[in-house]
Amino acid sequence: MLLHGTTITERIIGCAIDVHKVLGPGLLESVYEEALCVELTDCELTFSRQVATYLRVLNMRVGLLLNFNVAVLRHGIRRVVV
Repeated sequence: MLLHGTTITERIIGCAIDVHKVLGPGLLESVYEEALCVELTDCELTFSRQVATYLRVLNMRVGLLLNFNVAVLRHGIRRVVV
């Protein structure tokens, strides 16, 4: 099933929020990465880990930066165009 970009990002953010609710802030990045990968897999979302990205000016794509070291995860979410 192919989803619209906004729907996919909403699902990813939902997974990240679920991870943050369980783990809270202050752990190592690798812990959140592993937990988020489990959550994304459970939601049947395809993903890649630790992929180098190249910034493109003309062919814009949405990216998410997640900072789990905040009290409320929505304060640590940044949508960027890459």
